[in-house]
This record gives sequence, structure tokens and C-alpha cells, in this order.
Amino acid sequence: MGKELRKGLKRCSTSTTDAEASDHKDKKPLQIAESELQTDVKKQKKSESKQIDEDDLQSKKISEIEELKKVRKSLVEALKKKLQEEELPKKTGEFECCFDTKDADGMYCNYIFVRGFDTALPRDVIRAALWKRFESLGCDVRRVFVPIECRTGVPLGIAFVCVVEEQKALALGGGYMGDYPLFVMKDKNQSVFSNFPNFKGCDRCWIFLAEHQHKRFIARRGKYRIPC
Repeated sequence: MGKELRKGLKRCSTSTTDAEASDHKDKKPLQIAESELQTDVKKQKKSESKQIDEDDLQSKKISEIEELKKVRKSLVEALKKKLQEEELPKKTGEFECCFDTKDADGMYCNYIFVRGFDTALPRDVIRAALWKRFESLGCDVRRVFVPIECRTGVPLGIAFVCVVEEQKALALGGGYMGDYPLFVMKDKNQSVFSNFPNFKGCDRCWIFLAEHQHKRFIARRGKYRIPC
């Protein structure tokens, strides 16, 4: 009887194992499907994440490109502005016009004609030296106009000194300024101001001369006195 019981248990045990194996076989395809599904989901999420990263990177690149374009445009505009500012003086102020000075406004006052000084000196130096020389004689000097060649700035070798006491100024004739003898005389021909010897001038000369002529016209009618 004990033998038969053991055989029955063995059969039972075998039946249980077979059932588990059978159940395992039934569940395996489902587990595989779930695993594959999870794998697909992970791949999809990874792909989506990668796409998002690529989109963000692309958006960032576009933003950087736009920013670089703005910076470049700003630099180009700044460079153009700087070049225009540098070119402007070259077009309009690369040289000094002979008549572009306040001293030329007084040339219709009482004046004397002077020549004989050193033309190698700058205009301002000659002007200061003549002013000092005439004042040393007791002259009341108002203006000293030293004509120059517009494009070179070289003095033309003549000057016009506006003074109150003409006789004192004329007494300087035959004197010296440094090592150079001065020739001084009263010149009534005012056209000399626009007809300097060997004077080429520039395109702006006529503008300043017209202004001086206008002041002279008004002064002759007694409505305006040109300050010396």
C-alpha cells in the first residue's frame, strides 16, 4: 500500500510540474510581447528625446545666427559711420581757405600793404610778428591779414595790416623784421585782395569774398560799420 501511495504522489508531482511548465509556456509569449513593447516605448521615448534635443539645438543655432547677424550689422553700420566721419574732413576741410579767417573781414578798414618778410614761416607766426612790430611803433593794430595759398598754406609774401594811425604805420617803411627788410605802403586798390600774385585759390574763395563784398556794400550805405 505504501508503494502505491508513493506512486500516486509522484504522479501528482509530475502533473503539477507539467502544469507549471505548461503555464510558463503560455505566459512566455505575453512576457516577450510586453518586453518588446517596453523596448519599443523606450526607443520611441529616446527618439522623441533626441528629436527634442535636435530641435532645441537647431533653435539655438538659429538664435545664435540671428544674434551674429545683428552684431555684424551693428559693426558694419559703426564702421560706415566712422569712415564717413573720417572722409568728411578730407572733402571739406583738408586745407584752409585763404579768406576763411576773421582777419579777412577787416581788410576794408584803414590798412597798409606790407611785404618783404620770411615766407618760410607759418601764417600765424608772421601775423603775430607783424602785429608786435607795428605795435612797437605805437600803432593801434586791429587786424593783420596774411594771405596764403589755399591748398598748400604757404604765405604769398604780402600782408595787410589794419591800423588806426596810418602815418605811424607808414613810418615803418625801410625797417626790418628779423633779417628781412619790410616794404610798407598805403594801397588804395582794394582789388588786390582778390588778385594776389601767383594765387590759385580754391572753390570756397568766392564764397568768403562775396560775404566780404556784402559787408562792404552795407558799410558804404552807412547801415552797418565793419568792425576792424
